[in-house]
Amino acid sequence: MYRPIVFVVVAGLMMGYSTVGKINNSDIERMKNGEAAMVTMFASRTLSVSIGRHPREVYEFASNPENLPKWAKGLGKSVRKEGDDWIVDTPQGPVKIRFAEKNNLGVLDHHVTTASGTEVYVPMRVLSNGTGSEVILTLFRLPDMSDEKYAEDMKLVERDMRTLKDLLEK
Repeated sequence: MYRPIVFVVVAGLMMGYSTVGKINNSDIERMKNGEAAMVTMFASRTLSVSIGRHPREVYEFASNPENLPKWAKGLGKSVRKEGDDWIVDTPQGPVKIRFAEKNNLGVLDHHVTTASGTEVYVPMRVLSNGTGSEVILTLFRLPDMSDEKYAEDMKLVERDMRTLKDLLEK
């Protein structure tokens, strides 16, 4: 019963593929018949910065939404709490940010909902790197994003990560 799913997962891992979304029963039936299931994937870049501070300190600072304007200027200049949501004021209008729950694993994943209602998933982690930390963030390229806009977003993220490093290493 689970063999087709296991096969798809193992084959995907061996080939370096991952799915966005779920594999449904019709996908499994098509695969049993030798048909390939359509997989939606986005181009991505994982960016990182090494910070000479203990991972717990980096996580505590970066996981506090009130600190965003201090280091994530590419996201916005101010942040406020409205109910359960954090709202960041950006030049494109207010965006809502929903963060992963506090954890001991260094997970700083968050979902950004734009003024137009588009939700963007941003995986982010603080990892131990010797006596310091490594902060990594994966930036996905959205389907309608131009090469220029994607490059601009990467530069903003890199600048924000350098700012985080500079603040925490003072």
